[in-house]
Amino acid sequence: LKNKFGSGFELVVKLSIGSSSSSSSADVQSAVATLIASTSEFVCGMFPSAVLLSENGGLLTYTIPREEMKMGLVFTQLEKSKQALSIEDYAVAQPTLEQVFIRTVNEHTEEGHEESSKR
Repeated sequence: LKNKFGSGFELVVKLSIGSSSSSSSADVQSAVATLIASTSEFVCGMFPSAVLLSENGGLLTYTIPREEMKMGLVFTQLEKSKQALSIEDYAVAQPTLEQVFIRTVNEHTEEGHEESSKR
């Protein structure tokens, strides 16, 4: 199931989001949006087919096709750019069987809803 429906690898990046008491909520949100955009541009520069799956409070999850993944490149480049991109931590892993199953079900459920709404 993982080989047939698995999406390759997942890159999880935790951004360091420091909020000072003098910064307004809008300033912090703007800074976070800028960090997310910069990180996404960086990741897509390394892996053109990378897709941002989720963003939750500075925790970004990307899916990277198996054919594009170069482990040495990702670790080298992330370590070099850790400070510039405000990366607190990162991890590369294959999605779990549960994640593959849930994504596959969601994809097929969404397709079913789209087809039934066209009728």
